[in-house]
Amino acid sequence: MRAAALIGKQVRQCRRADDISSRNGSGAIEQSRDRSKHSPRNSSSAKIGAYTWLEGLPVAAYRTDVDGWISFYNPAASKLWGCVPAIGSTRWCGAWRLYSPDGQLIPPEESPTALSLREGKPTHAIPAVIERQDGTRVSILCYPTLLRDATGCIVGVISLLVNVSKQNNVSDETQRLMDIVEASNDAIICETLGGVVVSWNTGATQIFGYTSREMVGQPVARIIPFDLHEKSGRYLPDWRLVSA
Repeated sequence: MRAAALIGKQVRQCRRADDISSRNGSGAIEQSRDRSKHSPRNSSSAKIGAYTWLEGLPVAAYRTDVDGWISFYNPAASKLWGCVPAIGSTRWCGAWRLYSPDGQLIPPEESPTALSLREGKPTHAIPAVIERQDGTRVSILCYPTLLRDATGCIVGVISLLVNVSKQNNVSDETQRLMDIVEASNDAIICETLGGVVVSWNTGATQIFGYTSREMVGQPVARIIPFDLHEKSGRYLPDWRLVSA
């Protein structure tokens, strides 16, 4: 998707910024080695400035240091989480609660961002569900991307969170409609403009005696009495005209 391509380009710019910071002795690795000298809460404005491009992204994005402490997030992330996490004192994820698609609670230390940092490799399109403090839930796909310094050491991660709730809702609604069609006692048959059957429900099987496996891909004329073939084909040109 376009958003993922954009973050890939910008992450490379951030990596270069991290390289410069590391060479100047103020990189995230040195900062994380001595937390008494550097707290994520007091990140330098210059360091934060390297990620201002995230502000304008239409999707949620946030950055953590090598220890998982959130050092930056954009307005879209705050909107997605439904809260405003404290910079430097929130670890791994800014969401109030995180669940797997099957409803299992995911501890922050097991979130996609945490796993990516711990395993030292990116994890893309990881599905999860965010629960806000008001109880609403949002389905997301997580895209953590590791940041490395000039020596190849991991210095943090940028995570992109894509809201897929609308797509999931459409899929759920489509499945509900399919279930209704399948459970109907009436014959519900879908065919192409050329008269080829593309779907055949249980009601059609009960009425006509053919199973879906026998009829899908076959001409619908198979169930029309021979003496009615001419009448049934009379409307086909009109259908084609409307579809054009």
